[in-house]
Amino acid sequence: MAEVAAGSSAAPAETADAALRNRTSLRPLLALKPYLARHPLMVALTIVALTMAAVATLVLPLGVRRMIDLGFAGGNGAFVDRYFGVMVAIGMVLALASA
Repeated sequence: MAEVAAGSSAAPAETADAALRNRTSLRPLLALKPYLARHPLMVALTIVALTMAAVATLVLPLGVRRMIDLGFAGGNGAFVDRYFGVMVAIGMVLALASA
């Protein structure tokens, strides 16, 4: 029983070394380089689409929070309508970028 307790208390340096050894390599992705080099425009458009989708996904909760905090608290229906339109536009950007 003492052996189990002694073995379970690994030093932080040992766990960090083990994590580095178990880390997967990205080297196999280099095999894609010739295929990606043939289509630089497609790669650039893919990066743009991924960035747009990420930004739209991050902006969506902020818009909802602002609509709820400022629109419903003040009882301003026009403000809620305007922000709902913005939310629809963000949803369209997200749909376009995801497509």
